[in-house]
Amino acid sequence: MSFWSESSDSVPIMEMRKSSSPVLSQLLQSSEYSDFTLVCQGQEFHLHKNVVCVQSPMINAALRGDFKESKTNRVNADQFDPLIMQCVVDFWYKENYRPHRPTTVKKEPRRTEKQTDPAKSEVKKSKKNPSVPKIEIESYLHHVRVNAAADYYQVTKLKELSRAKLQHLLRSHWHLEMFPTLVQTIHGMTGDEEVYNLLALFAVRHMNEITELPEVAELDWGSEFTLRVLRCCGRNMSLLSSGLRKSHDDCARQAQILDNIDRSCWRRQTVATLITFDVAAVEIFFQISITGVTMTIV
Repeated sequence: MSFWSESSDSVPIMEMRKSSSPVLSQLLQSSEYSDFTLVCQGQEFHLHKNVVCVQSPMINAALRGDFKESKTNRVNADQFDPLIMQCVVDFWYKENYRPHRPTTVKKEPRRTEKQTDPAKSEVKKSKKNPSVPKIEIESYLHHVRVNAAADYYQVTKLKELSRAKLQHLLRSHWHLEMFPTLVQTIHGMTGDEEVYNLLALFAVRHMNEITELPEVAELDWGSEFTLRVLRCCGRNMSLLSSGLRKSHDDCARQAQILDNIDRSCWRRQTVATLITFDVAAVEIFFQISITGVTMTIV
């Protein structure tokens, strides 16, 4: 079981994902040459086996095995929300997805001159109360639901993308008061273990802040998530210990190099001194010899 690390924050998968061929997008929009239908709570998606089956082993097995789906060319997905399945379908054809909002639009009541704009009042409210979430919890849950569908249909790349989007959202819109409720709500929502490991990583990263919240003591995160947090703490401590040992070894090597340089410089200086002394001695000896010869001649 792998854990999310600090290095995984550097380049989100969502930033590396490139759009697929526009031909596939056109096929999805026109439903041309569709050879099977995905049905989700009354909504039908007319899809193509050659596109979907290579990305979803589960649907491939259902359409090619001895099952009802292979005879009717219809796959039921009523266990998921149609908006979530729309994201899954978008990924199959576009290698990306964006949250889809419900088609039903609520009519806004008319405002009188005395009534204020709700958007403006919400801004004023958020300025007065910093605990008001800047982003709704549903935005986080949306990516988890997409991840759950991707895990169910065994779409590995979509699982990775949904985790990356959730990670990016947690980093860019971190909200302390919302996080404990988010952890409790997500519990059991998806079968992807890496989602819970990701939340455990953020829990460890903001541990000092989270433990100061009064409502944390009343929440039941479950022993499983608590164990994930402890494992993540242990892993971080192990990485820190390894880093300290490496730094210690590097310092020891640098000290040895400096010591060798000092010794080399001392040796060179000693040799230079000896050479200078020898030259001076030769000169003195030569002077004495010349003086002796001169005296002998005289």
